[in-house]
Amino acid sequence: MDGARLEVDLNGDALQVGGSVLMDSAHDRGVARFKGVTLVSARIVGNLSMDGAAFGGDLIASSVQVGASIFMRSTAEYRANFQALNLKGAG
Repeated sequence: MDGARLEVDLNGDALQVGGSVLMDSAHDRGVARFKGVTLVSARIVGNLSMDGAAFGGDLIASSVQVGASIFMRSTAEYRANFQALNLKGAG
C-alpha cells in the first residue's frame, strides 16, 4: 500500500500475512494517508512498515505479532504522523 490514500477506515483484525505489510510514503508515489487502521491480533511474518505515513485516525494494533521489525519513522521527504497509537501486547 505504498503511497496509498484511504478515505475510509481499514479493518485488518486477525489479518494473516505471509510476507510484509508496507504502508510507507514513497518518493514516486507520494505520502501514504490513512484514516483509522485496526490490526488487532494480526500476524505478519515479515515487516510492518509505515515510514513517512500519515494517520488521520487511530492506529490500533494491540496484540499484533510481527515476525521481523516494525518501522514507523519519518523519512527525509515525509514526516510520520500518528493521531493515536495502541501497540499494547504487540510482539
